[in-house]
Amino acid sequence: MKSVNGIALGTAPYTWDFWTGPDICTLDELDVAPSSYLFSSQYSSNVVDPNSNATFAATAAHLDATGAPQPISAIPGVYAWTTGWTVSTEIKNTIGNIAANAINAFPDAGSIPGSSVTVGVKSPTNGEGTLTPPPLRLPMTRSIIRQQKIIL
Repeated sequence: MKSVNGIALGTAPYTWDFWTGPDICTLDELDVAPSSYLFSSQYSSNVVDPNSNATFAATAAHLDATGAPQPISAIPGVYAWTTGWTVSTEIKNTIGNIAANAINAFPDAGSIPGSSVTVGVKSPTNGEGTLTPPPLRLPMTRSIIRQQKIIL
C-alpha cells in the first residue's frame, strides 16, 4: 500500500476502522428501471429482441441529506421487505411474464415475487398500460408503490 505521494506505508497487514451511525436508513422510495418501455413486436421463444421483451428492476432506496436516492439492503430478521409485480387490466391479456423462455400470464390475484421481472408481448395490440411493483410492505410502517408505463 502506498500514500498519495507513492511512498510505501510499511509492511502488511494493514488494518483500518470505519463507523456507521446508530440508525438504520429508512426506506423512502422504490426506484424502478426502466421508467417506461415501448414494445413494438411480439415475443418469440428463445429470441433476444429488445422490441418484444424487457427486464424491469426495483431497487429500494433511502433519500440522503441532499435528496438523492441511495440504494439500501435488507437486514435479515431485523429490517426487510418484499417486492413483486402485477400488470394493469388494460394490458393483462397482452403482456406476460417470461420465465424459462416461455411467456406466461400474470396471476389474477397476487403478484410475481422478486426485485426484477422480465416481460414480453403475448399478442399484438395497440395501447398502453402499467406494470406495477405492488406496495412494498414494510413491517408496521407504510407502503410504497411505483408504476412504470408500458406502451404497445
